[in-house]
Amino acid sequence: MARSVTLTRQAQQRGTVSGLTAYRTVVTASGATGGSGAENELFVHERLPRDPSAPLGQTEDRFLSIATPLDLAELPVNEPNANASPTYFRKATVELWTISQDEADKIWSSIQKDVKALFLALKIADSLTDEEEAEITDD
Repeated sequence: MARSVTLTRQAQQRGTVSGLTAYRTVVTASGATGGSGAENELFVHERLPRDPSAPLGQTEDRFLSIATPLDLAELPVNEPNANASPTYFRKATVELWTISQDEADKIWSSIQKDVKALFLALKIADSLTDEEEAEITDD
């Protein structure tokens, strides 16, 4: 069965962050189908240490990459494991700020390409073949 996921891009035409012009893009993965590895939580994030000057309980998550097959198997969803180091986890959304609309468009294309590469890697992993066999005895 073919894997599929819907990536939805929401974009703000232009905004201001700390007095600088920036473009905000939110990408959401949804509707994943197709068996093992077809998950919505494709975006790997790192939970950063809490900034003492930030409001109590506020955390910051930094987007790192599209998940690999190993990330899908090992990383928790939506929150890092307690006391984990590094504090990596997967989410179904990613929020990005860029300095231009052109940069946002390039990142959007890159995300699509990387998700396709992930699905190809999972398809290859599904097609393992027997290459060697060993019989072990107690002699």
